[in-house]
Amino acid sequence: MNQSCGLLVLGSHRCGTSMLAGLLALHGVFMGQTLPPGRHNPKGYWEHMGINEANENMLAHLQISWDWPFVLPLCWQERLAPFESLRVQALTPFQEQRLWAVKDPRLCRLLPPWLPLFSQLGKNLRAVVVFRHPEGACRSLETRNAMGRRRALAVWLHHFVDAMTYLRDVPWIAVEYERMLADPRQGIHSLAEGLELGAWPQTPPDEALREFVDPKLRHHPPAAPQSDEWLETSCYALYGALKARHLRGPDEMLIQYAARLRAQLDEGYGLSPQLIHEVFMEIPQLRTYKISVDLALARYTNE
Repeated sequence: MNQSCGLLVLGSHRCGTSMLAGLLALHGVFMGQTLPPGRHNPKGYWEHMGINEANENMLAHLQISWDWPFVLPLCWQERLAPFESLRVQALTPFQEQRLWAVKDPRLCRLLPPWLPLFSQLGKNLRAVVVFRHPEGACRSLETRNAMGRRRALAVWLHHFVDAMTYLRDVPWIAVEYERMLADPRQGIHSLAEGLELGAWPQTPPDEALREFVDPKLRHHPPAAPQSDEWLETSCYALYGALKARHLRGPDEMLIQYAARLRAQLDEGYGLSPQLIHEVFMEIPQLRTYKISVDLALARYTNE
């Protein structure tokens, strides 16, 4: 690895991105100044403070939050142009770093305005998409955020479909949270091989690895789907497609399936009046906000 290399750790909330980012830090990958550990992430969030702040500001500008379960507002990228200087400033600590990584689930949805900057920093830019069984992610979000199942599934699906859509020109590898949790030493070694990085800058002792990766922190194992609704079956099908590519890049079948899901989400698939009502009642200022949900509402009215 003769040139600087950047790694994007992407994945939906409660899907193992913090675990993988922490493993990268243990192996000597530069992460910068990250958020402190919290009650729901006692081992650390591993999100760079500047990038997290920029993403939160951009979401607030769009009048949405991290758990937005719909397509993003129309012309959202153009509306975030004034935040260019904030994004540039956030990435200043990563300049001149030989191997660095950034992790923030919000990047799954906000990646396009960041990508040119990431590409300038890391001449060899790659991504790792960390995924977890939808049931485990949903139950974790229910425990942490009292989030309803339908909304949690929508958040899961939008994050992964958006990430795969935006990564079409960036090499990436899928990593299953459950399997990485079971054997982190072998998993992180295989990841370096798959990303063509050679050896990691450092190798932590087994004791440090065991202390950081604690399988007891996984409280919600996989489970069977609870309905045959489009949203749930699509999440489970995408999970299966990603699972088949663990520690490998996407194949043509996965790329085509993600593109089909992207088109269906844009058309309003997976939405329900209950979900729309929940979100719009929760955030009153969004009631007047014009997004493509209008099209979905019209479709449901006609049906």
